[in-house]
Amino acid sequence: FGGLAGHRVDDAFKVKEYDEDGKLHLYVSTLDSLEHFWKFFADFGLGFFALTNAGVTVQHNLGAMTGLIVIALVAGKYFGIIFMYKFAKWLGFLPPLGVRTHHVRMIGLLASMGLTVALFVSDVAFTDARLEGDAKIGSLLSGLTGIVALGIGKVFDFSHELVDEQAKLQVF
Repeated sequence: FGGLAGHRVDDAFKVKEYDEDGKLHLYVSTLDSLEHFWKFFADFGLGFFALTNAGVTVQHNLGAMTGLIVIALVAGKYFGIIFMYKFAKWLGFLPPLGVRTHHVRMIGLLASMGLTVALFVSDVAFTDARLEGDAKIGSLLSGLTGIVALGIGKVFDFSHELVDEQAKLQVF
């Protein structure tokens, strides 16, 4: 691939290797390069996949099922992830070095997008076409949490955190 197609990679994400003389060389790993190259295409494809599998025509006012699905996906997944993170820490299972609570909050917010699984479940869970349509629209609306997460990420700028420094603070 010859790099990341114009993307800059911080040294923290590079593979560190030493030669025979003990000199440090930094390389972008092939797996990371492959992942970054295909990420846009995969995300773009998944977005269209979700929209085409919804197959809903809105011919009526949205019912309560739409709101309930959005609340269940966003609140249930977000608070479930936060609770299990805190519970695991309480049991002594610490997160990887450098991962803090605000990182897990962002993970919980991103995980609350219930596009594909909620669409599949709504196909088999409801026999009433109106309820099925409302559930599918609710799952599509949960995708708006991605825009909220993007806004939070722009405000707090997680990309410039010094993970190595935070890891040292957690160890010592």
